[in-house]
Amino acid sequence: MTTVLLRVFALQFAILIGGPVHVAAQSMPVIEMKNLAGQDVRWPSDLPGDPAVVIIAYKREQQSDVESWVTELGFGSDGPYAQVLMLGRGAALARGFIDGGLRSVFDAAAQARTFTLYVAPNTLNGPLGITSTDDVTVLVVARNGQILTRQIGAPTAAGLAAVRSAL
Repeated sequence: MTTVLLRVFALQFAILIGGPVHVAAQSMPVIEMKNLAGQDVRWPSDLPGDPAVVIIAYKREQQSDVESWVTELGFGSDGPYAQVLMLGRGAALARGFIDGGLRSVFDAAAQARTFTLYVAPNTLNGPLGITSTDDVTVLVVARNGQILTRQIGAPTAAGLAAVRSAL
């Protein structure tokens, strides 16, 4: 089972004493997980670049936005990016089927850059300051965890420029 370790105590404490927190996180917490190739990674230290683009998607129909970001940024199979598919706890029952299906359509390089998380979206979204699952979220993250920029939704000229500038 995927293990996601997040430092959320400070965020929970801030909510308890100060009400809702709507500020976007400025750093990525430590996250341990496995990619579709079966490799264990620990982010941010094992990100595929410094900095790296992390694209988080929540719904099947958002995959076209993920692919658009990868294409528009000019990444090949060795680009400094990873995609995280947040599938939710309910999908965990079909994990073998879902991951197997993804492995059958992704080549080895894409499998190494693809992560499926079977946890409640807020497990990752809360610590990262992501407030919605309606669109993909694109983060540029340094290996020290600093989030250099974030973009929401399909790629736009301004969004692409911001990501390129952060890289």
